[in-house]
Amino acid sequence: MQAFRNIVVKDKTFLWTYIFDDDDLQIDSNIIIKDCDRKGKLVIQLLNPNRNEHGYCPFNMGLPALKDSEEVVINLNRPKYIAEILEHILDCYLHDDGFNTTGHYDGLKILTEMGYVFNYHLTV
Repeated sequence: MQAFRNIVVKDKTFLWTYIFDDDDLQIDSNIIIKDCDRKGKLVIQLLNPNRNEHGYCPFNMGLPALKDSEEVVINLNRPKYIAEILEHILDCYLHDDGFNTTGHYDGLKILTEMGYVFNYHLTV
């Protein structure tokens, strides 16, 4: 089990972890976010967008994307991206209602809503 790490978004502390399968790196991954009261949690599922081309969990190793015409590499082990995703969910889906239950979200849809355009490259 992955350890949870603290992150502060909108002046509130949350716990988060990024989970992927070490044995089968082509399997889908998840971000789990809990509020500190542990009343509920968010599960953000990230379907591996192109299993055959990457051959590894792309969000763990770094997935190329464009945002505002700039090239970026999304690595979900970096708190910057977790904070950005959580802020988007709080603004667009939860409207600061907190999370008293478990909510499931499509991570690729969220990243696309945030303005990321994925640019896949074949790796051999």
